[in-house]
Amino acid sequence: VDLGILSPAYLEGSLSFAAALRNLGGNLEFETESEHLPLEGRLGASYRFLGSWSASMDMGIPRDDDLFGALGLEYARKVGKDWSVAGRAGFNSKLVGDVRGFSGAAFGLGFAFRDLGFDYALRPMGSLGSPHHFTLNCSF
Repeated sequence: VDLGILSPAYLEGSLSFAAALRNLGGNLEFETESEHLPLEGRLGASYRFLGSWSASMDMGIPRDDDLFGALGLEYARKVGKDWSVAGRAGFNSKLVGDVRGFSGAAFGLGFAFRDLGFDYALRPMGSLGSPHHFTLNCSF
């Protein structure tokens, strides 16, 4: 089970805070082995500025691991009555140092038409390569 809460928006709708608990519950079991789920707390904030820009930061507090932080930046703009486009970049300190080479960053583009959206992200993972992520979404 994951639980989260989002604050009301402050500073004329520009600033929001959030908190979440992930993987609440029992143990993960396989035959005779049992492990705790990877419980994690998260705290975050988002700030919208200059109309089309958003910046976010996130702190993860895992039960059995080191603290980590993440930063993100997004530029989103309407390009017609029903269309919008967004460019995104982010950095997650949890992903740095796991492999040799450039890792921890992510870059993406998003397109939306009314309630439908398509997102693409590239996440360099050093010596493991650079996986491409595709997402289709629908708001209702």
